[in-house]
Amino acid sequence: MRKILLAGAAIAAAAAYMPTTAHAQATPASPVTVYIGGRVFAGVFLASSSGQNEGTQIGGKSAKIGDLNWPTYMRLYPTADYAAPNGIHYGINSEIRSNGSANQSRYNEPTTTLYWEHASAYVSSAQFGKLTFGSPTPVLETIIVGSQDDIGTGGWYGEYGWNGANGSPGWLFADVDETKTSINYYSPSFAGFGFAVGFMPYDNNSASANNVDSGPDGSSPTIDHNKNRIDAALLYGNNFGPLGVKATIGGRIAGVVRDTSLDATHFQDVKIFDAGVEVSYAGFGVGGHVDVGKYGAGTGSYGIYEPVPDHTKTSTAFIVGVRYDVPNPAVPLSVGGSYYYYSVDGNQYVNPTGSPTGGPAQLAMGSKVTFNGGAIGASYKLVPGVTLFLDAMYGQQKANDGQALVGTRSTIDSQGLGIGTYFQW
Repeated sequence: MRKILLAGAAIAAAAAYMPTTAHAQATPASPVTVYIGGRVFAGVFLASSSGQNEGTQIGGKSAKIGDLNWPTYMRLYPTADYAAPNGIHYGINSEIRSNGSANQSRYNEPTTTLYWEHASAYVSSAQFGKLTFGSPTPVLETIIVGSQDDIGTGGWYGEYGWNGANGSPGWLFADVDETKTSINYYSPSFAGFGFAVGFMPYDNNSASANNVDSGPDGSSPTIDHNKNRIDAALLYGNNFGPLGVKATIGGRIAGVVRDTSLDATHFQDVKIFDAGVEVSYAGFGVGGHVDVGKYGAGTGSYGIYEPVPDHTKTSTAFIVGVRYDVPNPAVPLSVGGSYYYYSVDGNQYVNPTGSPTGGPAQLAMGSKVTFNGGAIGASYKLVPGVTLFLDAMYGQQKANDGQALVGTRSTIDSQGLGIGTYFQW
């Protein structure tokens, strides 16, 4: 649910990765369609994680984190689409978000600054496919299926949850990978089959960046991070009467911006296998997604989908789930549940109080950290554009091989219950 799946994106771009019949329409009276979609989210999340108050130290004492949270935000999605008489579409997709500013205030309350989370242009047609460039949503995020983020607000990757700190669970799939300057191509559909490929030169250039400094001493590109990243996948989507099938199989490879300092840690190239499947029938949907490879889990020392040092164990993550949409239009209710698992090398975690002096300590390379968790969710469309949500989650993350995630804790239990609503247009 956190992906850009709004009406504005649909108007501007037609189908997300198989631009076929949507481009066969006649050119409208005004050939340019401009749309400013938006979303306001507000919720209440009652949650706790057994390690959350044993990490960050302030004045020699642990920072106390409350169990009651009130997440809220507003986002805008400006789009524009020009339909040429020959059937070719030209347009832009974008997303505007806000972030906090520590140096500004109004009535003693913090204000925010706006920034472009996504900003890209595209050219598409039924015969050619779709080419996007600028800072578009990455290929593996755009085509992802089976990740169960359409149950409630998305369960472990919904509007609620944790960020991986102090032993709490993280999210290890491609749809958490943020936008970088890149170019992507999505083929037309051929009997339900298609393909997609994307290229990103460096991972530190985002929607608001102007260029990349290729000098050896600059901060750009960032050492030990991705370079020359390639996403590629085969796609399939078709209906057989009441039975619907969607599937993807592909992956990612990327080089590393090497640190040439004496005795620097050597990082290995990123290599990821990515696949997902969804099957729907009579209101029921089942599916799953898996990622396996050499990549950072984003839970501690190394960023999500970033390179990891030599000899780091393979990261593995999968999720499976089931969903049911009530077929009666008078009852616009959807419910479902999922099971989520991952296993990563312990060296991707930092115990914030694990050293002999009480400071941070990285877990040993070759050790293992695992997570097992379940989520249930529901959504109800109150009126067009207004949806109510419920998410409930419980999971356990465990450090094996004699390691500890926080303090002396090798096991962290996390649980939460969230309710909220989307107002979107």
